[in-house]
Amino acid sequence: MILFRTTIIRFRAIMSTFRNIVIIFWNKKATFRNTVITFWNNKTMFRNTVIMLWNNKITFRNTVIMLWNNKTTFRNTVIMFWNNKATFRNTLIMFWNNKATFRNTVIMFWNNKAMFRNIMIMIRTIVSMFRTMIMFKVSNALKCVCVYLRSEGCN
Repeated sequence: MILFRTTIIRFRAIMSTFRNIVIIFWNKKATFRNTVITFWNNKTMFRNTVIMLWNNKITFRNTVIMLWNNKTTFRNTVIMFWNNKATFRNTLIMFWNNKATFRNTVIMFWNNKAMFRNIMIMIRTIVSMFRTMIMFKVSNALKCVCVYLRSEGCN
């Protein structure tokens, strides 16, 4: 009877550990979802950068047309052209920063994949330990029954 109680207590402890592992796994799932949301936001930022780059191309073309048609405002056009060059440079800097953000998102995504794999290995190990413990307890219980039956004169 004591052996049975001890087995029940150990079983409850293992089930509590398993429940905690499931909770950790659920939290990792939420982390993964947030990473996907971040990745989606970076995709939107990248699209907006491309749109801004396209608008600068149109502005540059219009500046060249105005320069050709309006020789009297040449100096103002050169100033505007210089400002567009600065805007274009800032757009390229922003594009480079988005590239770095995207790279960091991919690294984070890769790390979450590795964490998920480690959790699955841990769950498999605990299940294997649990299975081994049950087989050991069943084997010991059967030995006790056999010893008792032999002591009673049964073969």
